[in-house]
Amino acid sequence: RNDVIANAIYDPEYKFKFLVHGQYDIDGDGYPSEEEAAYLRSQIENWGGIVVRSETLPGDLDFLVLGVEPTDPVRPPQDASMLVQQDYIRRKTIYHDYQELYNQARNAQIPVLNANRLHILTGGTDL
Repeated sequence: RNDVIANAIYDPEYKFKFLVHGQYDIDGDGYPSEEEAAYLRSQIENWGGIVVRSETLPGDLDFLVLGVEPTDPVRPPQDASMLVQQDYIRRKTIYHDYQELYNQARNAQIPVLNANRLHILTGGTDL
């Protein structure tokens, strides 16, 4: 924070806006979580950025930071239980929302980062 040379996303004259979406595996344990996404949001705010909390891309967004890409779930058989069907719908929605945000950002030419790219842009400081 407050170091333009070491942190490419810091600007003393401008507060960059970030939308952080998805689950992250910042600690590298193989288990992405919402807790790690919350930690990443707090780090961005500590660096002086503004975290936008939205399910859609605002027009004044500077960066979209996406978590681990969810897999496109396989449709369960028609005779699957209601619980299995509901889980499929939930996972399909997560997949669709992720892809939709990614495509909207690309079309609007908003830079799309993952946690690793953000880490590099901030000078490799600990997340």
